[in-house]
Amino acid sequence: MMRSGAGRLFIRAIARICPLIMCSLALAQATPTADPGLRSDAPTDANRPYAQELRSSAAPDLVLAVAGSLVIATPMASLPSWDPKVVEILNGRAFPGSATVTIADLQTTLIDVRAFAGYPYPWDAAPVYAAPPSIAADLKRHGLSMLARANGHALDWGIEGMRATGAALDEAELKHAGTGEWEGLARMASFLDEPGGKGRVALLSIATSFRPTSNALLSTSAAPGRPGISALELTPRRMAPAQQRGELQRLACRFQYPDAVEHCDHLPPPPVTVNLFGSQFRVSSAASENYSSEYDLNLVQTLRELRFVREAKQSSDLVVLAVATDQQERPGAPAPPAALVRLAHAAIDAGADLFMATGRPQFGPIEVYRSAGGPPRPILYGMGRLYWSPHAAPIPGTPEAHDAIIVRSTMAGNTLTLEIYPVDLGASNNPAGTPRLADAQQGRAILERL
Repeated sequence: MMRSGAGRLFIRAIARICPLIMCSLALAQATPTADPGLRSDAPTDANRPYAQELRSSAAPDLVLAVAGSLVIATPMASLPSWDPKVVEILNGRAFPGSATVTIADLQTTLIDVRAFAGYPYPWDAAPVYAAPPSIAADLKRHGLSMLARANGHALDWGIEGMRATGAALDEAELKHAGTGEWEGLARMASFLDEPGGKGRVALLSIATSFRPTSNALLSTSAAPGRPGISALELTPRRMAPAQQRGELQRLACRFQYPDAVEHCDHLPPPPVTVNLFGSQFRVSSAASENYSSEYDLNLVQTLRELRFVREAKQSSDLVVLAVATDQQERPGAPAPPAALVRLAHAAIDAGADLFMATGRPQFGPIEVYRSAGGPPRPILYGMGRLYWSPHAAPIPGTPEAHDAIIVRSTMAGNTLTLEIYPVDLGASNNPAGTPRLADAQQGRAILERL
């Protein structure tokens, strides 16, 4: 148990038969708020304080259970059997004293390929995934309540596939967010009222990694809006060691002026920034600097998303923002990009109660963040996967892709409780990719890596 100020934080990491394991998480310092704010001269209602909008009135036993990506590519009408213990965690039946709303990231298109009139749209050698519409009801039976859909596979089968997937999820009564007929509908939250009256949960879904032209657009003048996903662009800046400055400049010159060899080999000292291959390369005087990337948030799109977060909070008790992201500052680095950290902090400042990142088949850190004067809130920078079909297996040689977690979170006043359940997707499962609650030894190993 960790105590900080007026709030309390409880973290439980749980393997199948092992004793209680306490995780150590650092409380982050608050960043400048993304609160839309009020004009100083604007009239306010003294009986409805503005800060009240950020408070939750959910029942203390309403649980948010979140998991990673569902990467499904199969002609079968149903999924392979999952470990009943995993299903009971997802649907909450393992915890009869609480009410559970479970959220994951769906990375597939649900269509009947025998009757589908659209086409696949592969891009940049990425695979396209498809599964029958009946899979939606299967996911519901496995305990899922809400699905984030903004990711790089949402338009694998075009706009027609995106619409068909939405129809299949609606038929199965699975709430979903992140796609729409224009940008406003793609960005808006999906709401789920817990059947027992414990509270209303809002889910928003965005992607920072997506294929070109799959992002939804606003209508402009007489042009209609474009269907697609809720997207947030990140502008990369490639960082290189200082000794590479001259070579980067020479390469940029040779590709721009292929016949000016002598000119390109005798350029004056280059600037700090060099534009090459559509990217901005930046070098510094630090000789030991590694090759890495930095990212800038698209400010206009970020502010739009934060406004939708605030509006969702005004209409619900608990708000979850799910982000599908594949960006890394350094290959293999577990730390999330600074831009993702800024986005997560700003989202909680604006009213989100939980921030979850999916996309990569590996873990990211867990941070507990406080807005100024607000309660502690969890940020999950990498959830891994919850399920993958054999046809959508991760690249060989990535054993971390076989590790997964399910995180259950309760928020009551200034008390935050996290329960972390290690899940195994390894080759010993039948088939590989199906979730199984990890045993004590593997559970400890997963938690140590987490």
